[in-house]
Amino acid sequence: MHVVVAVLCSLAAVFFIAGTATPFATFSLNGISIDAGLFRQCVTIAGTTLCASVEFSCNAFQSALVADRAFAVLSCLSGGACALLAVAAMFVDSLAGAADKCMMPGAAASFAFSLIAWAIGFALFTVGWCGGAAMSSVSGTSVGPLAPLILVGWLLSAGAIFALHRFRGEQPSTASTAAGYSHVRLHRPRASF
Repeated sequence: MHVVVAVLCSLAAVFFIAGTATPFATFSLNGISIDAGLFRQCVTIAGTTLCASVEFSCNAFQSALVADRAFAVLSCLSGGACALLAVAAMFVDSLAGAADKCMMPGAAASFAFSLIAWAIGFALFTVGWCGGAAMSSVSGTSVGPLAPLILVGWLLSAGAIFALHRFRGEQPSTASTAAGYSHVRLHRPRASF
């Protein structure tokens, strides 16, 4: 079980980190492209790219962007914590009990935080803020890679929750786990005369 959860949580954390670092929207019009990310925006004109952190004058949009940043970072941290706990449970027997109790909240937190981050990112793209037009209605605008990456991480977190729920309470013997045969029961051989 710990191997499955470690892999799922690790992959979820990787997708959350990749999604958080990529743009949620891209604009391309008349040779100018803009990548709008959670932490910075990049403008490319005639092959020259300039990136900067931008404060938006629309307070509602800026607040939503800051909230999306926070939930995206929390997704990364909780997914990473779940992965670390699963790895610790595999290799350190004395931590297995505590790690088992903490993996479900870690996976559930990454699931919830990523869902909220995805929903806020969707709103940033589709809602007209402060009386302006929605980004999605502007010609040449498309969804950036953040949305699908966060969505895949969310699905992986859901898989980790399912695995934790499905295999809850199953503790293979230490000898079978160490040998890599957690699915095999060890039996004492019978003597035959």
